[in-house]
Amino acid sequence: HAGGRRDLVVAALLWKITAAGRPWLRMATHTDPAHLTDAVDPFETLRVGHPVVRSGILERARGGFLVVSMAERLPDALALALAQAADRGDCGLILLDESLVDEQPLSAALRDRMGCCLDMRDETWLRDGWGADPLPMQGALASDWMAVLVPEDILHAVMEACVMLGIVSARPCLACLRMMRLHAWSEQRTQASAEDLAWAATWCLLPHARQLPMPSQEQASSEDEDPQDEAPQDEPAQDEPGQDEVEVTVADRVEE
Repeated sequence: HAGGRRDLVVAALLWKITAAGRPWLRMATHTDPAHLTDAVDPFETLRVGHPVVRSGILERARGGFLVVSMAERLPDALALALAQAADRGDCGLILLDESLVDEQPLSAALRDRMGCCLDMRDETWLRDGWGADPLPMQGALASDWMAVLVPEDILHAVMEACVMLGIVSARPCLACLRMMRLHAWSEQRTQASAEDLAWAATWCLLPHARQLPMPSQEQASSEDEDPQDEAPQDEPAQDEPGQDEVEVTVADRVEE
């Protein structure tokens, strides 16, 4: 959503991208899809008398990022072209979804390809997560993080989390694995842990969740058992003399 908070985060991202020596471009939602790729510029060709190739937007942003405001208004053809560019790895996408509750959100194809989703309406991540700068952009653009190992139990935990959240696409799962390794690398660790999984799931899995996690069988059975529904137990009877005591008492009386 538009506002000072979003502008602050975008400015921080672009500053880090520039500091890392990577290009970035802003693209309008009314851009002609033909301008994304290289093509012959007819006006320059006529002016100079020989073919002049105009660099497309994707070529100028190669290895960097494209920033698109009001991305929810992207035409289908342009959204499809950006999705294909993301699959090819031409450049990264920073899509700003400014839709309201009653408006059409970002297209499903592009949303599925967003590895990290930030909700600007939530201040907790800005205060607790981003404010601490746990993942410098220099680390995100480096290659050393690819050497971080992911244990088998953590890998299974990621897949189980995707199943419990109803995530059917493999892209959020892969993005979560990358963010886990990046977070572990930023803390100078060579192996991902459950802490990295919890951090990465907040950014990569929860925004794509389609259902709430179902409780386990043990939790469901414990919730079904309501102490108030249980029948009250009979109060213990008052102490009565046992059979031996009664016999002894009667025998004493006979002797008397």
